[in-house]
Amino acid sequence: MMNPSMLHEESYIAKSFISANDEIKALQIALTNYQSSMYTSRLINTKEIKLAYESTKFRDSKMCDLDVSAMQLC
Repeated sequence: MMNPSMLHEESYIAKSFISANDEIKALQIALTNYQSSMYTSRLINTKEIKLAYESTKFRDSKMCDLDVSAMQLC
């Protein structure tokens, strides 16, 4: 014979799951429909990436105000 407290505990757990399922149904979120173009493949212009990488904007530390002379080594 099962312990009455175990039956109560199992009943409580079952009720909790049922309650959670009802809560989920009540809180259903409508997903927005995005344009299908967002999920399609497209060519990447690597020439533009290369030009941007090689430009002085990426290599000139003065543009970013990177003064490492005042840094202390750990």
